[in-house]
Amino acid sequence: MIGGVDKTDIAISFATVRELVNKHSSGHLLAFYDLGSAKLNLEMVKDLSDKSITIYDVPIVEGSYTAAALL
Repeated sequence: MIGGVDKTDIAISFATVRELVNKHSSGHLLAFYDLGSAKLNLEMVKDLSDKSITIYDVPIVEGSYTAAALL
């Protein structure tokens, strides 16, 4: 997920991040963010989730491209 998913907001909510993480079939997720509030929500979900979530502090486009290329 990148950016907001709600049509009225630009930031993504904690509830949306948690829902998307819980729905994902993988037990390990790589996370990239664009705004500080997205990082905060990712960190809270990571603390409350049973899944392994790695949050990267890199530019979102370059970081996600590099991760995809290395997998």
